Amino acid sequence: MVMVLGLVALRLWWGYEAQRRLDAAIAGYRAAGQMVDAAEFDAVLDAVPDEDNAAILYEEAMRKLVRTSTSGVRYEEFNDDRSLFETKSADALELVSLNAEVISLVRQAQLRKQVAWNDRLNVDPTAVNVSRHSHQRALAQLLWFNANYRIQQGEFGEAIRYLHDLLLFSDAVMDHPEVIPFLVGLACHGIAYDSLEETIGLLSKRGAVDNVEIRKQLVRWLQASQNEDTFLSVTEISLLGSRATSYMNTEYMSYSYSVGSQGASWSVDSVIDYLGHPVLLIDTVRSMDFDTRQSRAILTPTWRSALTELRVDKIRRNILNLLSYPLTEGMLYSKPGRLEILVRLFFRRLAQRRLVVTALAVKLFEIEQGRWPGSLDELVPDYLPKIPRDPFGEIDDPIKYVVEDGRVVVYSIDVDGVDDGGEVWDRKAKKGDRTFHLVGRPEG
Repeated sequence: MVMVLGLVALRLWWGYEAQRRLDAAIAGYRAAGQMVDAAEFDAVLDAVPDEDNAAILYEEAMRKLVRTSTSGVRYEEFNDDRSLFETKSADALELVSLNAEVISLVRQAQLRKQVAWNDRLNVDPTAVNVSRHSHQRALAQLLWFNANYRIQQGEFGEAIRYLHDLLLFSDAVMDHPEVIPFLVGLACHGIAYDSLEETIGLLSKRGAVDNVEIRKQLVRWLQASQNEDTFLSVTEISLLGSRATSYMNTEYMSYSYSVGSQGASWSVDSVIDYLGHPVLLIDTVRSMDFDTRQSRAILTPTWRSALTELRVDKIRRNILNLLSYPLTEGMLYSKPGRLEILVRLFFRRLAQRRLVVTALAVKLFEIEQGRWPGSLDELVPDYLPKIPRDPFGEIDDPIKYVVEDGRVVVYSIDVDGVDDGGEVWDRKAKKGDRTFHLVGRPEG
């Protein structure tokens, strides 16, 4: 009897302490003026008027997508195999024509300044619906397909315009308080940037370029990419929205589900859930701290300062933390670099964005002056207000530029912090730089 009473008292104290920690964390976030509950994020989305909501037009465009020609060829196939533009040119032209209304809707959506997708956070987080993200990827593939089609036709100005459409759509996809759309948007960004690099390289191979439409589209890209505020804002909201989802787990998740014991008798599961509920609360506090560290890290000026923000103190080995070990510590804190993954992706896209800004300014200089600039300093102030900073260097380190050995390249030193002279990043060797080639882009 004494042992039973002692265990009951321990469970009551444990539950009180876990709830106290969660309440303290929530109070701290609210004191900082941050949204915490999923309903708060949903209220912001619900407040966007339909006439200002770009997502409504994007949703309509996705519903009207025609992915397959009458002979059964899908437009995604052309992106994977460019030779199809020659062997199946009739199918390519048909797909372009069938999706003309889709493109019109996409460009109408760009005139609206707000984005509020139909997805809402205040639902059971275990009920994941991936269909919307699949449709978003399909629309991104269509924009990419149209850009590739224009490249094959030699219409480089139009190709750049479609890639710019893809960039703006990627920003819209990311503009939602969840991590999955954030990742989908980053992937779409990568396609737009890589394709733009290829297009600029093809332009350089043609020699002198005197095309009003090409210049117009390069200037549009340059103007859109220089503003990083939206990119920073949507990234922060995505991570804080993830924190709200973690908070919701205390309502929807059960301890028996988390530790994989579900399936036993109702009474056994109920006992396990009751005894383990404080574990879920402590796990929620850690998960929310995980998302908060990430959101703070992306606002720091450099990758090195972000790593400082992500540093986690060694977890205290008390009974509460040991009992919750299978959850947060095993998932988030035990593996080196786990905290860094999303933030590293963000900084790489930020670096790539700044490379694009610099490269476009260099290309415009070359078009108008008939030569490549001797240094990036020649771009200021006529083409750039200032030289973009390298987020992987020290706080004042600029993006770098090389004109030699038959190549013209701007580059960032990437996560290793080593200047490799503009050599392309080698994933296997884990060395090299993040590059944008205007001339001399390596094959493959």
